[in-house]
Amino acid sequence: MSGKSDIVEKFEGIDGLLLGKKQVTFFAECLTDECLGGNTDDVKIIKAGIEDVDQIIELRRSIEEFHIRSDARDMLLRAMETGTGRSYYTAENGVMTSCVSTTAENSLSAMIVGVCTRKENRRQGLATAIMQKFFQDILDEGKTLCLFYDNPEAGRI
Repeated sequence: MSGKSDIVEKFEGIDGLLLGKKQVTFFAECLTDECLGGNTDDVKIIKAGIEDVDQIIELRRSIEEFHIRSDARDMLLRAMETGTGRSYYTAENGVMTSCVSTTAENSLSAMIVGVCTRKENRRQGLATAIMQKFFQDILDEGKTLCLFYDNPEAGRI
């Protein structure tokens, strides 16, 4: 469950509700194109399809900071099939190098999740380029983009 701590805390005492491990995060929101950075036209960004789900999960599993649930593949697949989530990625020689996804998409907003880059491909601006593509696409659809994050470097993007 993600949300403001004072609201989430109200759910913590409910019998039978299993919220899992508590993780304090920061919140960022993009409402206008002022969030957009510089030109990233030199980075090829690909919209993921159903056929890319296994590669996305494999990339996420390679990220030390990520804790991948056993049903992560099914959740990602369901989000793509229902239009409540999408993923964009970069690749090099057929190997996914960086990926960003959304979840909980609706007519008003989308939440960024799963921002990840292979260790050997970091500091090349790949995740930043994908985020900028997401910003543009989501804002063009008239939606707000938000991100809960615990890694300050992720917040910098």
